[in-house]
Amino acid sequence: MIRLACPQQTRLKISLFHPALPVIMSGMKDLIKKIPKEKAFIIYLLRNSIYDSFDLPSHRFIKQDIDWTAVLSAAISYKIEPLIYYELNKRYGINSSLPSPVINALTSYYEKTLKKNTLLWQEFCRITDTLREKEIDYLPLKGIILIKTVYSNIGIRKMSDIDILIRSKDVDVVTNDLLRLGYKKIRDDAKNHYTYINDTISNDKIEVDVHTKFRYGVDKNSLPSEIWQKKKSYTIDGKETGVPSPEDLFLCLASNICYRRLLKNLYDMASLLQKYKGDFDWDYVLKEAGKDGYLRTCAFFALFCLKKLLNTDIYDAHINKIKINYLRQITIEYVLTKRLTSESYAVLERRFKLLRYVIFPGEIKLSAVMLHHRIANGRHLKETVDLKLGLSDNKQVRFRGMKILIRNIIFSFIISYKVLRFYLIKKPLRSICGTQLQ
Repeated sequence: MIRLACPQQTRLKISLFHPALPVIMSGMKDLIKKIPKEKAFIIYLLRNSIYDSFDLPSHRFIKQDIDWTAVLSAAISYKIEPLIYYELNKRYGINSSLPSPVINALTSYYEKTLKKNTLLWQEFCRITDTLREKEIDYLPLKGIILIKTVYSNIGIRKMSDIDILIRSKDVDVVTNDLLRLGYKKIRDDAKNHYTYINDTISNDKIEVDVHTKFRYGVDKNSLPSEIWQKKKSYTIDGKETGVPSPEDLFLCLASNICYRRLLKNLYDMASLLQKYKGDFDWDYVLKEAGKDGYLRTCAFFALFCLKKLLNTDIYDAHINKIKINYLRQITIEYVLTKRLTSESYAVLERRFKLLRYVIFPGEIKLSAVMLHHRIANGRHLKETVDLKLGLSDNKQVRFRGMKILIRNIIFSFIISYKVLRFYLIKKPLRSICGTQLQ
């Protein structure tokens, strides 16, 4: 049982801030021991990839009776199937020990990712050439810059779009440039976030997301204060381009941990830290994370999971300096420890997607708004409402968005109730009676 390291008289004051690391880390076992071996194998494989090692646990899994269909299914859900293919082929060889359908599927995913990433990079160069001509400041974010600065192979990191950060004053100029390049503007109601699509270049639509801040849908400044001053010049394929500092890129990845695939995002951050481990400015990261409550919680969660899941070399003192709201702290503790043993929450991705609606209540409405656009623009067909409802397209979108909104609100109340019941009733009774209540 995990004891909360806080004075008895302050346990009900949810506005207090406490060092979160000792509270959660002290009583937690390795998360990997509580999840199915196929998912544990993936995590061990990612660890080996980050540190370029040949860890015995993942080697043992290869020789066990492992369900490779389950491995493939998990890799697809995490959006890391090309990375799994690359690492399996590099370390063990894709051979007859794997079922042919799994080999064929992994190979296909890798080849498609390599082809698409090559196309996305070429399009990124075309766009940034135009921006440089207009002397517009820009910074590539997330996958589009990671594939060239952190990863040795551009085909191992799955991408769906091109992310570019610009200054707010340049939005209209950039929009006009993209329109001239054949793009269509499909969304601008999510504050600080503008989406453009070009369907004339290839059979697969190319999407460009232009950001003016890290976080969607907020008015206040969520950018690190020195992001433009700290940007670095990087020569890629013979062209010089500005890139964010490793610290600012890390903060960007952390701020998006709610929206993106958790394990994929954690792998990005761990690989980034490993590449720049000798020159990474932790003081700057902790200072900037401390300025914004949302980013502070995201940074804590990211560092905590990096240390526990991917065994990243992060000092406890660094995580200990991130002080998050007490209610969020115990919510994260409850969901990550109590629910890990439940098969219904076996996939880490789903767990944190639901968790975010409790620790970030504003995400409930925003997620429904974003889903409206994903459905309206034909993305994520699996989310489309069944045509049997007999509704028009617009009504389908509204119906599905409202359904998601209601589901998220209900979940928030349920998990909040369970958390409060556990810490306000069950835990004190266990301390008094010395019994394990179910």
